[in-house]
Amino acid sequence: RRPAMKRSLLDQGLLFAKFLTDVVGVALAFLLAYAFKFKIRLISQVLFNSDYGPLYEHAQIEPYINGLGIVLSVSMISFFMAGLYDTFRGTLATLTEAVKLAKGVSFAVLLLMAISFVYKPFPGSRYVMAYFWVLAIAVLVPSRWAYASLFVWLIRRGLCNLNTLIIGRDVRAGIMGGRLLHTPQLGYRLAGYVSDQPMEPLPYALRDHYRYLGDLSQLERILTEYQVENVIASSADLSVETLLPLCRSHGCQLMQATDINQFYFHLD
Repeated sequence: RRPAMKRSLLDQGLLFAKFLTDVVGVALAFLLAYAFKFKIRLISQVLFNSDYGPLYEHAQIEPYINGLGIVLSVSMISFFMAGLYDTFRGTLATLTEAVKLAKGVSFAVLLLMAISFVYKPFPGSRYVMAYFWVLAIAVLVPSRWAYASLFVWLIRRGLCNLNTLIIGRDVRAGIMGGRLLHTPQLGYRLAGYVSDQPMEPLPYALRDHYRYLGDLSQLERILTEYQVENVIASSADLSVETLLPLCRSHGCQLMQATDINQFYFHLD
């Protein structure tokens, strides 16, 4: 299924781009932290023709450049542990990602300070670490927001959306359809509904978008005709064991509603 494949490639490409951006951003933040601590007078002279700040002639940049490998290694490990390379979806995805980023940077700074106690060649200025903490967050959070905006921009234009079928006509099914329609960053295109009879009454969010495609006896035809790539089953309507083999044979991903606040979880 080409759209599903493109969607997977898009997710992987964005994650790889985020990783590269994080590497560059961490290195930049660390070197800027050194400059803000030890070269602020030189910066003020060059940019503002003033002598603001103390002069640190002894603090050379070479130890900080040599320590970049440690900083990058510790930071990337911390970011992985914080879950920064998970796929973020939903209405609060950017906020969740920013919080995890702050946690990852904070953990990295604590580890680097601990390393400076036991590995003397690593420069351990507390001021540099404090500046690095602020600058890393200031550099990386906007970059993550930029990638999230790019993803939403691509999804809004129909690139790599997954055709999604919802099975059921209960409250959960209605709420899920509304969320798919009004939360484009989830990356799903609502193909329609399958149930024993049309949904009544219709939720307000679905009144102009509800499509009843047929009942369960027509499910195999519907999966093929509408090129369905993702199936969401309302747990009150059908058992997962019945749907899973059919979805697998058509190359569809199957999800099941468990709680309207949790939204759904992957089954396959």
